[in-house]
Amino acid sequence: MTTSATLAVTLSILSLSVASAAPGFLSPSRPGVGGPTPMALQANETALRGAGNARALYERARDFALNLASRAEGAGLPDVAASLREAVSSADELYGRAVEAYDEGDFETARSEFREALSTLKAAVAEALRAMGEAGENVTGVRRALAAIVRLKRYISREERILARMAAAGVDVSDPRAALERARGNLSEAVDLCRSGRCSEARESLRQAAGEVRWVAGWIRDHADDFRNSTLGARAQRIIAKVERVKSRLSRLEQRLRDANRTEDAEAVASAIERLSSLEDQFRQAAESGDREGAAAAVREMYRVLRDLRAELRGG
Repeated sequence: MTTSATLAVTLSILSLSVASAAPGFLSPSRPGVGGPTPMALQANETALRGAGNARALYERARDFALNLASRAEGAGLPDVAASLREAVSSADELYGRAVEAYDEGDFETARSEFREALSTLKAAVAEALRAMGEAGENVTGVRRALAAIVRLKRYISREERILARMAAAGVDVSDPRAALERARGNLSEAVDLCRSGRCSEARESLRQAAGEVRWVAGWIRDHADDFRNSTLGARAQRIIAKVERVKSRLSRLEQRLRDANRTEDAEAVASAIERLSSLEDQFRQAAESGDREGAAAAVREMYRVLRDLRAELRGG
């Protein structure tokens, strides 16, 4: 059961405890159940039942308070444990006076002292549970801070890898890299605070680091097109260079075929070179305009031209 649930249940039990005490102890007598009984005997029997119920009720509340004190001590809250035990001691004194008053027939005083004893335990238990709840919240806060540190480190590393690829493609990433450097500084400060047991003070540093990381993520999204175009440009240059090498080899092949009087095959090669040059121009224009689909279509057509040429030369 959580601390808040325990608090609710405990306070409900203690709040009901006074009202649920037997009427012979805390209220006037009530008629018996088993038929006509002399009034004095009826009152005595009811009072005896009331005394037993009150004792059981008080002992349950007292045991709960002492068990809670042990839990508080185990959780590293000795002050809370000491307060609970002091409250139990005070409540025992009040309950003792209630018993004495009851034995003397002073039921009104007994009822008042009994209520005071239970109220003392109730207040102490409520305060202890609140203090233990706050301690639990502190532990939760530390866990959240540590989780945030791990998460931000992961985000920073991922964004650094993306920026490295963008820089390699020719994109200017000086601003986001400066932001990540600030985020690393804030994160380092948060780590130092947590190591010194001051995780609650690390929240502002973590907030600032998270803000820098979010800004970099937005920057990357905003410059994604620049990255894609730069990447496309670099790839386009490699493809164009490869096409030029292929055309050079084909030109040499054409000359050898003409030297061997294989005019028809030489004409096929010349036609392929002309077609490749046209497709190369289409590819260059598509790449420069950022038309990835158009560039890819031109490359596919180049491969088809070479495949058809190879088939034709082999058939010849």
